[in-house]
Amino acid sequence: MQKIEVHSTAHSAEDRVRARRFGKSQYLRLNKRTITAAALAAGLLVQSQGFTQVPNTTSASTVANAEAKSDPEKAARETWRAVIRNTPVPGKGCFHVKYPNVAWESVECAKPGAHPGRATVGNHYDYVAGAQGLISEAAGFFEGASGVTSETNVTTSLTPPGITSILGSNEYSLQMNTNPYGRTDACGVFIGCTVWQQFIYATDYECDPYGSQCGSAGLFMQYWLLNGTGNCPSDYMGNNHKLGGPPWPDNNGCFKNSAQVTLPDIPVTELGCCVRLITVATAGGSDMVELEYGDEFWGVAATDDVLHIASVWTQAEFNVVGDNEYSQAQFNDFSSIPVTLVLWDGSNTAPTCIPPQDDEGTTGETNNLYLGTCQAGVGEPYGSPLGTTPYISFPQTLVYYVVPPIRF
Repeated sequence: MQKIEVHSTAHSAEDRVRARRFGKSQYLRLNKRTITAAALAAGLLVQSQGFTQVPNTTSASTVANAEAKSDPEKAARETWRAVIRNTPVPGKGCFHVKYPNVAWESVECAKPGAHPGRATVGNHYDYVAGAQGLISEAAGFFEGASGVTSETNVTTSLTPPGITSILGSNEYSLQMNTNPYGRTDACGVFIGCTVWQQFIYATDYECDPYGSQCGSAGLFMQYWLLNGTGNCPSDYMGNNHKLGGPPWPDNNGCFKNSAQVTLPDIPVTELGCCVRLITVATAGGSDMVELEYGDEFWGVAATDDVLHIASVWTQAEFNVVGDNEYSQAQFNDFSSIPVTLVLWDGSNTAPTCIPPQDDEGTTGETNNLYLGTCQAGVGEPYGSPLGTTPYISFPQTLVYYVVPPIRF
């Protein structure tokens, strides 16, 4: 993926990582009737013999809201989602769980696709959350979105010649991106290298950028070695998708993808009600990307020794943008898609809203919305799915009679 050119008490990071650590998980299916708000609120999570029970970190307000619902079925589903958000996947690989089950099931991983999104210089307009320490987990969602009826992905003037981008209606990506400044042992002998990791949901992920063959929607992680000199490492793709070849132009990037789990094309009209992207980086453990869509979850977990990103992750960026190769997600007039980004950095302190003027955005895909004012705090923004946390939030709209100063 390219660089984003988009014109109280908190749970400790240590506790959050412990709750999501990818060990063996519980394989007990519950009948739908047993998944009631009362039972789950009491912390009656499944426990297998010899394994530690997953802590119930469901926030009190989440439980209270669920119990207050007049519709018991709706309350049960809301509480089920809160539980699954805090239940670790059973190991490395690809996983899926659907209501009313409470156990992740292993599913077949798709092979890594050719979804490069070259990391080259762009406008870098987006808000970024600057953490107080190392980030172990981050989640993003668009609760409160309104007015969205359509989205079309289009090329931009930055799309490289000869590249077939993933274009058309309901083609977009959700991206959680780390800062691209730290160097780790993953750079090896690649001189001048820094690392950058992306956690991505893309409505098409396996397109050949020099052809027209595309795949289905996918969830995966993408690993980058940036700014290096010399040929890419043998297991990374360079220019023209050549393994071990010269880096991509401009900032000399080399990339490779994790395994990917296949999932539905999510209608863009449902981003505000039903979708959350949750990401984890665990030093010495696993990195994970998880997508929640309504009453289903998908997850991909992989060892963190690809980039060792947990040792250098201090800033996070989340947004909905185009799908691949500098493309732009163009929303209909009067769309409003507020962004909320929550994170765990071992502190009870609000993160910093790093503004677009500071050139901090890190991917090249864009959307056509206008940014409003960013706010940072510690709390439960929009009913945060992960308890009381540091967060940033900001509006982005396409309303012409309100013209904020920044377009991306």
